[in-house]
Amino acid sequence: MIFEGAKIRKIGLQLRKKDCNEKNLHKNVTFVGLKLVIMKKCFPFLMALILLASCNNKEIDLTTTFEKSNYLETDSYDGTIAYAKLLAKQFKEVHYQNIGTTAMGRDIPLLIIDENGYTQPKRIRKSGKNIIFVQSCIHPGEPNGKDAMFLLIRNMLKDGYNADLLKDFSFIFIPVLSPDGLANFSPYNRINQNGPKQMGWRVNAQGLNLNRDFTKLETPEIRAFTSLFNQWEPDLFFDTHATDGADYQYVTTYSIENFGNYDEGITRWLSEVWEPKIKVAMLKQNIPITRYIEFQPWGDPTASLYDESFSAMFSQAYTTARNCPGILLETHMLKPYKDRVLSTYHMIVETLRIIHGDKENFNNTLVQAKKNDLKLKKLPINMQPELNDTIWEDFLGYHFDAVHSDITGGWYYAYDTTFPETRKVRRVFSTRPEKTLSIPKEYIIPAQYGEVIDIVKAHGFEMNLLKSEKTLQVNTYRFSNVEFMSKPSEGHSCVVYADTEEITKEITFPKGSAVVKTSQNGVRLLSNLLEPEMQGSLFEWGFFNNVLQRVEYFEIYKMEPMAKTMLAADPFLEEQFKQWKASFPKGEEPSQYAILSWFYERSPYCDKNYLVYPVGLVR
Repeated sequence: MIFEGAKIRKIGLQLRKKDCNEKNLHKNVTFVGLKLVIMKKCFPFLMALILLASCNNKEIDLTTTFEKSNYLETDSYDGTIAYAKLLAKQFKEVHYQNIGTTAMGRDIPLLIIDENGYTQPKRIRKSGKNIIFVQSCIHPGEPNGKDAMFLLIRNMLKDGYNADLLKDFSFIFIPVLSPDGLANFSPYNRINQNGPKQMGWRVNAQGLNLNRDFTKLETPEIRAFTSLFNQWEPDLFFDTHATDGADYQYVTTYSIENFGNYDEGITRWLSEVWEPKIKVAMLKQNIPITRYIEFQPWGDPTASLYDESFSAMFSQAYTTARNCPGILLETHMLKPYKDRVLSTYHMIVETLRIIHGDKENFNNTLVQAKKNDLKLKKLPINMQPELNDTIWEDFLGYHFDAVHSDITGGWYYAYDTTFPETRKVRRVFSTRPEKTLSIPKEYIIPAQYGEVIDIVKAHGFEMNLLKSEKTLQVNTYRFSNVEFMSKPSEGHSCVVYADTEEITKEITFPKGSAVVKTSQNGVRLLSNLLEPEMQGSLFEWGFFNNVLQRVEYFEIYKMEPMAKTMLAADPFLEEQFKQWKASFPKGEEPSQYAILSWFYERSPYCDKNYLVYPVGLVR
């Protein structure tokens, strides 16, 4: 039998070298030029070679579960890992690695896609490419981003569709940030959602919502995300979701941080370049889009729409605070799963084409943002809707009726999707800050707050540790009127309100205390961690709750005569006491215990750390 072919010829030559010499050729093998003649005894060996060659020549099926199921299904966790590894095996441009493990021991996968096969950010940047970070399945019940990116990667590398994007961009892609959530695979995880047939669960195995963890970093998944972000410093970030709240025609909505509390240049690029162009580009795809839809009250289609600036506990705000523009893609949960995946696909592709056409300006904006951080002095915080500044916009909705329930006695809205309508809706578009903070030169975190030091360090901020104890005059805050959330949030007893008064105080910082300079990239995030008034701060999450509780108490029989002695010894104190009592509303009198507490807090016996923020601010 004679067989010709590049692969078999190569094997034949290897056999000649291995098994033959000039004096003693194998009895069953004869070489005729580059042809291998196999005698009867080697027939089984030949068949094995033929099968091997056949397997090597067979095209690997890269059809996704999404496509095989007629766009009705998504992969389980195991299926997701298998397909990600298949892409990496099939294409030299794709590299698979794990970036961490979950509390249940599951791997958190990452795909790196670069046309040269580079896997190091410095080398990729040196080649002139922007790094695009796409995240999916932070909420595994919302997997559209995973399937959209699998399609995009496969289409670029196998079929050449949008392959030109690889000339300008490299990708880091997390197919599933919450593996434990995706492993909790069920058809009953999203009551409001129209497919896929099965999906993951919203939270991780610890019962924590990963998209509330970007400041406090208490989950292994977001720790892994942050470490990856520190290493790669991407240029643009997508977080892919599905949303609910009402019914309307839009398949996709989006949210961006362009309210004035992040870098001015990034805000301008998102507002003046990306936003108008993405609307036009998506309309050409016959996919109208609008900003994130949030009626106030929630779910009431007769109400106004509010635009909201998110704190850095949320993904897209976190990356924007670190000068990487974050884009939140929210597909509408009631739309067919196919439409949700494909709209996510097109939002990513069209955004990259916008950057391609504006690359120099985009890159200059990012460079300047980092420079701006080094000299940032003021920071507007906690942006609130400006109710007197609204716009009217055309809203693509459906006809709806208010229906009275004979079960609950309440009312709900019933939408008629066969009757689309365009109506005018008021959108509260502008925001104003609750206040503007002055950024200190340094924050000093006492050594005993090691968990806080570890969190700040994990975010990538540089710090110096005191080599010996130091007593310093610093600024800090005194709290009053503290209120806690009525029930736990993410396992924390959170502070929902506290009046703050900036004070000057002498504090002794022990050896190992962390000195963190604010003149570094990402200062907005640093402030969001350590400024107690900011939404999503470590103070708000309860990391400093110990200073909000008393550890020593007085007896009334002891405090009554002491208060009398204190008033007699200090006329100024008596005047302060009168002013304090006068501050109560007419007809209301402070209790005996409240009055004595006022004196106790001004006595030498009072805990000097009570209601005082332990972090020092060096102005």
